Amino acid sequence: KGNGGANVDRRHMKCALNIYDDYVEVVEVGTSSIDYSKMRAPRSYVGFSHAHGNREGVKLGRTFAGVLDMDYDGIYESIVILVVDGGSKAGLIHDEAKNILINDVGCISSNIVTFDGSGSSQLIVPSISRAPLVKGDGRIFPVCFVVKDR
Repeated sequence: KGNGGANVDRRHMKCALNIYDDYVEVVEVGTSSIDYSKMRAPRSYVGFSHAHGNREGVKLGRTFAGVLDMDYDGIYESIVILVVDGGSKAGLIHDEAKNILINDVGCISSNIVTFDGSGSSQLIVPSISRAPLVKGDGRIFPVCFVVKDR
């Protein structure tokens, strides 16, 4: 069912990371039903609000995205993606990962989206290595972020 698709998750607020050509935003889109009119960007990715995530009290691989206003002009133009390894002794609980984006990167909590975790969190950087730097459990993904030079 994916992140937010299980019945237990339907009560939690979902957010969309909307990516436009010249800015980004995080907007709440609903709980048990999604308000698709709030996902008006060319690219929208839905996850949980900063307050909820996959198995919150358990150390798992985590994937979060936060947005930043790098030049302090009131427009959020940068996305920080945090992918945490979920290896046997690695992983973070939800609040630990969220606090990295808040305390170390400077995101505000309402501008953070938490995506699926556990084996769904992977990071591949082809310019460094063809193998995943953060490896999940080998599952195939319907959605991923691709970062490339313009």
